Amino acid sequence: MQCCFCPGVAYELFTYAKPVKGEIPLYPIESYPRKIYMCKTCNHCQEVLQSEPVDLYAGIYSHTTYGSIEEIHKKYLQIRNLPSNLSDNALRVINLTKWCKNKGITEPGRLLDVGSGLAVFPKQMQELGWEVSTIDLDSSFVEHAKALGLKSELIELERYNIDAFDLISFNKVLEHVKRPVDLIKSSFRLLKPKGLIYLEVPDSYSHNWGKEREEFLSGHIHIFSKDSVLSMIRSLQMTIFNIETLVEPSGKFTIRVLCGF
Repeated sequence: MQCCFCPGVAYELFTYAKPVKGEIPLYPIESYPRKIYMCKTCNHCQEVLQSEPVDLYAGIYSHTTYGSIEEIHKKYLQIRNLPSNLSDNALRVINLTKWCKNKGITEPGRLLDVGSGLAVFPKQMQELGWEVSTIDLDSSFVEHAKALGLKSELIELERYNIDAFDLISFNKVLEHVKRPVDLIKSSFRLLKPKGLIYLEVPDSYSHNWGKEREEFLSGHIHIFSKDSVLSMIRSLQMTIFNIETLVEPSGKFTIRVLCGF
């Protein structure tokens, strides 16, 4: 199998005959066996299914993962009430704010969060003074974001027409789409001339801890490596201002990137 981010060849890393113990069953059993291939050159991983399921992100994902709107809000509050040193999001916001200041955004500006989900991140950015808009493909997540006081639309990024953002964020989103390069590219027209793009994706380095790691569970089409992220950003002719790999307080292996033109 050819790697999608470099000239390397990918080999079969993990095979799943069914969901692993404790995994939320996003895919019907007809989608199995589900396989993960890893590139021998850049360590990027990609999911391959026996058969493609229907679109998970038009409602199936939120319903299967969280349930009702009330359960979505309950999960949101659970995350927001974590001590800052135990919160992935609290440390994300601190880090991103520092990175933005280093690139000249010293005051809160306009932020578009793509694929807002539980909306923990955009809500905290709003509380810091940012003018925040969110979009999602799941009506439950849009309804939840609006209930939090966020501007939110049920729309694809490619069809979104409000522009002049200082910052566009793809926080744990790119792993869920087949063509992440195309999704990032579709955001360029919405940026201010010196606008920034923030990316956060799962790190394939976690494969060393086994196939049941969260990074490799169903719904993740791509599991990135630092090398594949660098290749992706360079293919878009963007400049990488900051990149880091880390293990978050939740235990997730993550890659964070700030880039622009």
